[in-house]
Amino acid sequence: MSAKWLQIARSYVGVADRCTFVNARLEEYEPPAASFDVIWVQWTLQYLIDEDVVGLLSRLGAALTDQGVLVLKENRPLREGFEDQFQMDTPAREGRFDIVRPDAHFAVLIELACLVVRLVQPWDECSCWVLVRPEKDRDASAVSEESDDIGIDPAKSQKSPPT
Repeated sequence: MSAKWLQIARSYVGVADRCTFVNARLEEYEPPAASFDVIWVQWTLQYLIDEDVVGLLSRLGAALTDQGVLVLKENRPLREGFEDQFQMDTPAREGRFDIVRPDAHFAVLIELACLVVRLVQPWDECSCWVLVRPEKDRDASAVSEESDDIGIDPAKSQKSPPT
């Protein structure tokens, strides 16, 4: 991201004086601990490998305040009958390389990052996830019923991964 796009984002948001804008490689980004009430990640994880997604989500989770939420909005596979499979876009097809993961796979990555799914809503071409740190919300009943529709067990997201 360039300085030009950061400026466009500031003008687009409209409340830029209350927001923090960061220009960094996601694989290396180290946000300050417990410093953000809301972190919004949209259409970026599809450019990272799984290991980098888990690392980033873990670091972003640690950057949330006690009341903070992490919102993910990522594309999901669209081809009918292939919704549970990965979709790869290539320069010949889409003009870029990216991997679209099925929701069930995202749930595994979220669990590995030790975050809790508070809400997940599958939309046409994407899913929107609201995540919190585990110590903030251990009540699985607070999770949206939509998570059951896509085969995700939110209770599993509350557990730390095996070591």
